[in-house]
Amino acid sequence: MRLDPGGTAKSWIAEQAVALLPGDGFVDAGGDVALRQSGVFAVKIAAPGGGAALYLECPPGTWGVATSSILTRAWAGGHHLIDPHTGRPLDSALVQVTVVAPQLTNAEVLTKLAFLDVQMLHALQGTARVYAFDRDGQSLERQAGRWQSVDVVR
Repeated sequence: MRLDPGGTAKSWIAEQAVALLPGDGFVDAGGDVALRQSGVFAVKIAAPGGGAALYLECPPGTWGVATSSILTRAWAGGHHLIDPHTGRPLDSALVQVTVVAPQLTNAEVLTKLAFLDVQMLHALQGTARVYAFDRDGQSLERQAGRWQSVDVVR
């Protein structure tokens, strides 16, 4: 078995760093963001290919925002997200997943589970908000164990 702790380790370090900041602040760890805000704030989720973005209103608190995509870190015939069942680049109808969760490490892991569309995602989602874009550019939200279309502005 091989393990690449890159994303998980990066998320954990960002969480630790934001905990050291006095007051409101954020730590951007290469696209995965740990933040603490005392007021309501918005998170912009850029659409792949430059389409219309999603804007998510979030309540005050400590949050993690993680995004994973099969369009980045990609090459001819593959990308960096590997299907554990086949050992090959993941084949998915989704091209990008973003998760907003109380902990960045959880958000980062949930992005990968969303691509795999496993039942475990529903059990672990809890208070996390899971969003995706599919190959047609449609924006989706994971609710009650299913993907549902969402408006591009929320």
